Amino acid sequence: QDKIDGMTDIQVRQWTPLALSFLGDCVWELHARQAYFFPRKHHKIYHNKVREAITAEAQAECLDDLLREEFLTHEEKCLLKWGRGGTGSIPPRFKGKKGREVYTKATSIECLVGYLYILDPSRLKTIMEFVGFLPEGCSSVLSPGETQAR
Repeated sequence: QDKIDGMTDIQVRQWTPLALSFLGDCVWELHARQAYFFPRKHHKIYHNKVREAITAEAQAECLDDLLREEFLTHEEKCLLKWGRGGTGSIPPRFKGKKGREVYTKATSIECLVGYLYILDPSRLKTIMEFVGFLPEGCSSVLSPGETQAR
C-alpha cells in the first residue's frame, strides 16, 4: 500500500505541481468545511460559506495575506513559484490578465497545501490557522471535535 509517511521532498516533487494542486484543493476544502461546521447551522449556510471560501478568488486573497504578512518561508515561496507553473489549461472564466493572475495564485497555494499535507502537516496546520480555517487548539482536520469554536 502506498503511504505518505516518511516521504522526502525529492519523492513529493516527482508529482507535477498540478497533481499537488489537485490534492491541495481537496485539503483546502476539507479545512474550510471543518471551520464552518461549528457551531451547528442550517446546511445551506454551511454550503454557502464553504463555497465562498474555496473559490480561486478567496484562495488568491489568502495567498496575498500570507505574502503581505511575510508569513511564508523562503522555501514555501519557492514552492509557490513552482506551483504557479503547473496551472494546466485556464478555465474560460479566468481568461484575461486579471483572471489568469487569480487562477495562478489559487493553483500555487493549492500546490503548497498539497505539498505540506504530505511533508509537513504541522506547518500546514499553522497556515490553516492563519487563514482562519483551523481554530486554535484543533490539532488537525482529521481529528474533529477537539475545538468547536467559531
